Amino acid sequence: MSIARILGVAVVAVAGVAAAMADGPRSIAIGGATFAGQVDAAGLVVTSLRSGGAAQGAGLRVGDVVDEVDGVAHPGVARLAAAAHGTHAVVLHVRPRGDVQARTLLLHGGGGGA
Repeated sequence: MSIARILGVAVVAVAGVAAAMADGPRSIAIGGATFAGQVDAAGLVVTSLRSGGAAQGAGLRVGDVVDEVDGVAHPGVARLAAAAHGTHAVVLHVRPRGDVQARTLLLHGGGGGA
């Protein structure tokens, strides 16, 4: 996994994707972060981060919410998983916890391989 900052936009390269399954996907791990769908959130909540992972390097923090994936609001785990397996970059809009300004990240898919 790698991270690069270009004009204030973080680019996250995803080497693999793992999804937790129980009656359908409820969480997904990408770039060292776990994202979970929660009823009270308008998207996917970052529930954990691996120290030194690409997601942490991109500035994600536990409690941040990915509230758009490629312009589609209220994304679910399935949408993020499809984006991570895709072959093109996907725009993620992140609403951070606290008073930090929202930001945009580019998720580079794994090209179909996990």
